[in-house]
Amino acid sequence: MPFGEVTITLEDVATLTGLAIDGDAVIVDIPDEDWSAMCLRLLGQAPTDLGGGVIRITWLRETFDELPLSASPETTEQYARAYALSLMGGVLFSDRSGGSVHL
Repeated sequence: MPFGEVTITLEDVATLTGLAIDGDAVIVDIPDEDWSAMCLRLLGQAPTDLGGGVIRITWLRETFDELPLSASPETTEQYARAYALSLMGGVLFSDRSGGSVHL
C-alpha cells in the first residue's frame, strides 16, 4: 500500500460502531421495490431517487437537519438513524461513491 493510504479493517468497524464481528454473516436479499418501504419504516420518509437502497448523504442532511423540539420517540429514532447513516457514509467510511450511503 502506498504511503498515506489507509484501509479500514473489520476490527476498525467493531471499535467505531460497537457492532459484533464474530459469528455468521448476515446477508439479506431485498428486491428493489422493497427499498422504499424499508426506508419509510426506518426513516419515516424516502427520497424519490432511492435506487438499489442507495441514499444521497445530502438528502439525509437536508431532510433530517434539525430534530423538532416536540419530536416523538419514534421521530427521534428516525433522526438518529439518519444521523448514523450520514456519519458512517460521509465521514467514517466514505468512499468514491460520490456522497451516498447504502441503506
